[in-house]
Amino acid sequence: AFPELVALLVPHEVDGAHLKAIEDAFGSQPLVRLSDLSSKIESAKTAPRIILVDSVGKLSALYHYADFAYVGGGFGQGVHNVAEPLVMGVPAIFGPVYKNSPEALEFLQRGFCFAIEDAEGLKSIVFGFLKDPNRCHTIGKSAAQAIEGKGGASQQCFNLIRTVIA
Repeated sequence: AFPELVALLVPHEVDGAHLKAIEDAFGSQPLVRLSDLSSKIESAKTAPRIILVDSVGKLSALYHYADFAYVGGGFGQGVHNVAEPLVMGVPAIFGPVYKNSPEALEFLQRGFCFAIEDAEGLKSIVFGFLKDPNRCHTIGKSAAQAIEGKGGASQQCFNLIRTVIA
């Protein structure tokens, strides 16, 4: 239904066995590792639809290319960093375990994040964004502005410490 859709999968663990398990889980779906991307695009008639990021340290830069993001951890110990996608103007989706994150709590209440309970919840939000990309971009832009408005915390702390020591 959305032929322009490209999914970037960025696993927390990038060891060979974990990457192989992800590839196996997708079966016959066309999946390309990021490290192989340029050679695969040159030989393919179309760009790949699923890209598996197989190295660390790239996630924050990749948010720049995203329209929305599913942030992991929300079905385990607790959601990972939701501020990273939001600061890039990307609405965040995560599982039901998010009380460990003050940012997730705040931005969920403000409508910049979306908590899901199951695959149907994820499908509903993702298809909603795909059918109405303007809504997705508006939410993302508002989230980025809200985070930018929180800037200056270091200076405020410095000023407070300076008044206490003086």
